[in-house]
Amino acid sequence: MTFRIVSGSIFVSVGLWLLDLTRLSGYSFAGVTDAAARSRVLAAAQPALTSLELKLFLLHFAFGLALGLALSAALRGRTRGFLASSGLTLAIFGLALFGMVGRYPQLFSDRFWLGGGVFAWLQHRATHGIGPGWFDAALAVLSIAILAPSALAFSRRLSRRTAVVAFAALLALWALRDSRSSAVESGAPVNLLLLVSDSLRTDRIEDPGVMPKTAARVPQGSLYRYAVTPIARTYPSWVSLLTGTEPRANGVRHMFPTLAARREVGETFFTRLRDQGYFTFAVSDFAGDVFPGFEGGFESLDTPHLNVDTLAQSTALTGHTWSLPFLRLRPIRGLFPYWRNVPSIADPEWVADSALRQIGRSGSRPFAGVVFFSTAHFPYVAPYPDYLRGSAGYRGRYLYHVPPVQPEEAPSPEDVEQIRFRYDAALASIDRAMEGIFRDLERRGLSGRTLIVVTGDHGEELYEEPGIAGHGDTIRHLRSQAVPVLLVGPGVSGGVRSSGQVRHYDLAATVLALLEPGAPREFGHGASLLEPSVERPICVESEIWYWPGRPLGLAGRRLDYPGISELLELEPATREMVLRDDVETEIESAKERGLVLGRRLYREQLTPGGLEKETVLLEGPDPAGEDVDLAKLFQERCVDGDEYLRRLYGAVVFERKGKMGP
Repeated sequence: MTFRIVSGSIFVSVGLWLLDLTRLSGYSFAGVTDAAARSRVLAAAQPALTSLELKLFLLHFAFGLALGLALSAALRGRTRGFLASSGLTLAIFGLALFGMVGRYPQLFSDRFWLGGGVFAWLQHRATHGIGPGWFDAALAVLSIAILAPSALAFSRRLSRRTAVVAFAALLALWALRDSRSSAVESGAPVNLLLLVSDSLRTDRIEDPGVMPKTAARVPQGSLYRYAVTPIARTYPSWVSLLTGTEPRANGVRHMFPTLAARREVGETFFTRLRDQGYFTFAVSDFAGDVFPGFEGGFESLDTPHLNVDTLAQSTALTGHTWSLPFLRLRPIRGLFPYWRNVPSIADPEWVADSALRQIGRSGSRPFAGVVFFSTAHFPYVAPYPDYLRGSAGYRGRYLYHVPPVQPEEAPSPEDVEQIRFRYDAALASIDRAMEGIFRDLERRGLSGRTLIVVTGDHGEELYEEPGIAGHGDTIRHLRSQAVPVLLVGPGVSGGVRSSGQVRHYDLAATVLALLEPGAPREFGHGASLLEPSVERPICVESEIWYWPGRPLGLAGRRLDYPGISELLELEPATREMVLRDDVETEIESAKERGLVLGRRLYREQLTPGGLEKETVLLEGPDPAGEDVDLAKLFQERCVDGDEYLRRLYGAVVFERKGKMGP
């Protein structure tokens, strides 16, 4: 009887894994769908994919075995033990799946919601009708009913003394759950925590309807509303922020730098803090795959690592519908670390939990950490309940997330409104996770000795200009080029709200000045924000366009080149995707470049109609340097000061038709 019950549970559990495996076809890696590119990834990552499937098989087998053993006590004496065990196992998987769908619907929307029919109806009922709480509660009740007979039988075998000792041990573990003491010695170094949201626009941080917790803390500190980043993409922005330098010095000008370029980025302010005895760390979900790529000064990294293997594994993992509910369990996530590479499961609470564990590891040492939340990055995947924001009555493709927009599919006004709701919902979930970290530091007695910085790596375009969304494609507006910087903690003046244009990489010098009184007020190219009279011109540029002919809003105003899959190659030493050497000059020559000072932007761009030059008046920042000749300063600071760019401007390599040529 026991064998039939256990085999029934294993049969269903393993069978669901096998069902998903047979349906895994048509992989789309990071949005790249062409067959040739897909074949190259699959061929290169086949051993990694085999390893993933073996681990998933063992997980399903072990779960089926454990559940079957538990069911053997609950179903003892049943004549149809195999059928009963199979049915209960399927019920558990079904409740777990719908609970996962209700909490993270964007994980399943491509196969359910966008597919239409009965599956779309079921997903909508699970999210906007029933809600994940009911499925979770039903799963808990069923699990207790299954486990209770086994637990009762086990408890009868325990002596009373053993039970008391076990209960006392559990209480002790709960009391010691925070390894870091809350006592702070007088004169101890100040801790540092960077709470960074990907794609954080400066107009959202003070909006109580979007980020109420953070907005309420703005009066406690100093807010700089227009901190401009040189390149509005994650990799170059982070390198610039940490080194305090522009791309002309650190050499990282796009998202796919070579290993040689990454080794030459230079010192970061976290390197300096680590050398002074700080415990330095960085935690993140999918957009934090940049941190393992260069020496940032972090002693501990709890971030994804993107290479061809993890790209393939994370893509295949998301195709295993019946395995995804296991990821809600932290120990299981530890078995499949490449979940962090999945953009559609960026839960800020998971990142915050990881950050607090890192703080606990610091012991008696001061800590300096980066907590990087990816949820507000495209495709804006807010978990429950935030994804319900603004979705009443909407039934379009952007109900749960924002899949790629095809050139012939310009979003309707209703779509654009929903896309903005998705972005705001993502920020709302990050806001709540950040507040949890604030409160945990207060509970531990660390808030008075911790400098907290709330900022973004870049901003975001949300169709304010038709056809322009995302970041890094244009420098014409500050919505994607500028981010807010909020400083709260020791040495920071409260109630400061500045609309002066500053540079994002000024943050490095600012932090060091606050942590090290008497330290130099400069770091790299940056100058401390505590010196308000400094003029802060900054060279800015766009980044690689990921698709040929896009974005829609720049059609006819930019040079086109092949899609990203044709521009990259596999670096053998790291198995990472890097830009081909033979296309880098062509890519760089198509960029939009300029210089920002105060509220003015001078920009140049090679277009199909020739070289375009203009000065743009920006919305938001206070005026500064109004008498400065920006065209001349751009030439002196951004072109003549950059050996690579000076050579590039001396020999434009794009043909007028937009094709790459010598």
